[in-house]
Amino acid sequence: MSSWRSEALSQGGIVQFHQLAEHGVTRRHRQALIERGELVRLARGIYGLPDPPDPWLQGLRATMAAAGPDAVIWRRSAARWWGLDGLDRSDAIEVAVGAGGRRGDPRVSRVDRDLEVIRARGLPITTIGQTVLDLGPVVGPDLVERALEDGLRRGAVDVAGLGRLAEAAPRASKVLRAVLARRPLGAPPTESDAETLFVQLVRRGGLPEPVRQLPVLVRGRPARLDFAWPGPALAAEVDGARYHGDDALGRDLRRQNALVLAGWHILRFTWLDVARYPYQVVDVLRDYLS
Repeated sequence: MSSWRSEALSQGGIVQFHQLAEHGVTRRHRQALIERGELVRLARGIYGLPDPPDPWLQGLRATMAAAGPDAVIWRRSAARWWGLDGLDRSDAIEVAVGAGGRRGDPRVSRVDRDLEVIRARGLPITTIGQTVLDLGPVVGPDLVERALEDGLRRGAVDVAGLGRLAEAAPRASKVLRAVLARRPLGAPPTESDAETLFVQLVRRGGLPEPVRQLPVLVRGRPARLDFAWPGPALAAEVDGARYHGDDALGRDLRRQNALVLAGWHILRFTWLDVARYPYQVVDVLRDYLS
């Protein structure tokens, strides 16, 4: 494999004009590569492989290179980079530059405030907390909440830290502040994206907010309920999109049987239930809670 192609692969499928020259690719040679379909022009002075391993990453890297040395990956691009719930498959390319930075591309935004940035695989990118904050103006509150709960679950952010970030950027953080305000004080993070979706559909259905991860004793042994309404002794267990082996399923069923014998009404929902049949889930809950 040619050395310039190896360098392009190491950079997400892009190579710049000066890098081609460093590998001995002359203007005539470069034009021949383009004519043979071995190289494509992505932006001024920036070229790419025609069959990159990840087209989204190639587009992001090309946009970053074209935007200049102070460009930062942010918003939905940062959310996909971190794999945040609800945005881990986003195709959006969003790059931020300082107030005096280059633009000329709708995917590049000028930002006149400080961003919390770290480097990942050699590229500058907003931290998970900063990313959650900056998502507000471009996605709805439900997606911000899913990303927020994911960040809390990972231990990458905390509510107090997010509050401080929001205070420093009052306009940009409007959606985040609304999401934090509707979150029960001191509530633990959800344990999966399915659980976050469950919280949202309960809220949309106008049902009482459940207690998250309620600790209980069953036959003298500690247990924990995903969601509970202690008054009517109703609990909801939400299975995320993870594989349940025979041992895990057996433990879950034995635990559920013990809770039922202790007087709890147990409802169990899957990822498909909360993601594709939310109205049916709400109807079942309403029947028990009304």
